[in-house]
Amino acid sequence: MKMGGIFVSNHVCDKMLSQQEEMVLALVELQTRVLGYPSHNIPEEKLKKTLSEADFGEFITKQPDGSYAYPTLLLSVKK
Repeated sequence: MKMGGIFVSNHVCDKMLSQQEEMVLALVELQTRVLGYPSHNIPEEKLKKTLSEADFGEFITKQPDGSYAYPTLLLSVKK
């Protein structure tokens, strides 16, 4: 990615709002693994640390607020 480019991530995160969301997330995780992928859940701090190590900065995040089917973290970051 060129300097000045923007990376946007929209993924399931590890911040639960309710017991129902925990069940939905467990089902999404099961489906993801059955399809052969290691995981669909990326903790926010791990994502930020990895992107920081790759010289990204100026993070903007939107935490889950209960208006989605499962907790989704929106994150944008500039290279």
